[in-house]
This record gives sequence, structure tokens and C-alpha cells, in this order.
Amino acid sequence: LEKLKENLNYIKGLSLETPKTFMPKLKEIFSGCGVDFQVIPDFPNVPIHGYIEKKTEKIILCLTIRYKFADIFWFSLFHELGHIFNGDIKQKFYDFNLNSNEKNADRFAQETLISPSSYRDLILRSQIDLPAIKKCAEVNKVDPGIVVGRLYHDKIIKYGKFSNERKRYCFNT
Repeated sequence: LEKLKENLNYIKGLSLETPKTFMPKLKEIFSGCGVDFQVIPDFPNVPIHGYIEKKTEKIILCLTIRYKFADIFWFSLFHELGHIFNGDIKQKFYDFNLNSNEKNADRFAQETLISPSSYRDLILRSQIDLPAIKKCAEVNKVDPGIVVGRLYHDKIIKYGKFSNERKRYCFNT
């Protein structure tokens, strides 16, 4: 896990690249850390964005391409990493409800992608505009769509505002 922890900032920075570029890099990094990383189509009528499972010597980390938004992909990835770092890997783990494990994994993803201090600085502004969002993204070395997605989720800005900053991914699964 230490090697994986050392690579978190690099993994986060891959959000600035295209799937064609970042997927091989993610697979390589994860493989070197004992994690089998996979992206699969979503399960119809099942609200799962990802899951983790411990298999003998490897951890399986699987993400679905539900909704295809980049910010959801990266949040889901770091959410699952949160489960790994929080010790929830002891058994197959599906994200169906918001128990304390889920809340802790959410917090890990939120705070790893966007530092609490820079997010607080952003939301305390009198007006949240695109330059402020881009500055927050730059400081955190993430795609601006991740900041927009977080603002939507926290109901800080109306859904749809700055939507052109949210990328959609197309994966060959």
C-alpha cells in the first residue's frame, strides 16, 4: 500500500490527460502496486460505479463507465482507493448505501482530489466564476471538470452551470 500511496498525486494528475493516454499509465502503476485495475461497462439497473475485491496476492479494483463523465470516473477511482486505504478491502465490497465506510471513502476521494483548504477558499468567494474554478483545479493539479462536479454534488452551483468543463469519456471495454 505504501507504493500506491506514493503514487496518488501522479494518479490524480492523470485526470488532465485523455483516456487513451492515462489508461495504460493507470494499469501500469496499479499493476506495480499489486492492484489489477479494470474498467467495464456499467451494469444495467444497478447503481454501481466501482468495487474492490481482495484475491490472494492482488487487489481487484474495477470501475464501471456509468454516465461516462470524467469527474465521476475520477471520484469513483479515488473513492475505491479510499476503501483500500481505509482497510475496507477485507472482503468483496459493493457500494450500495452510505454507511460509515462509504462516507469515509467519499471523504478520502474529496480531500485527495481537491484539498479542503483550496475548496473552502473557492466556496467562500462571493461569486464562483470560471477563472476561480480553473485556478482551484490548477492548484490541485486536476481537470477543472472535477471541481465543477464537486460543486454540483455539494449544491454550491446549479447543475448545468459550467457544464462545458465536464468531459465525457469513451472507453473501449
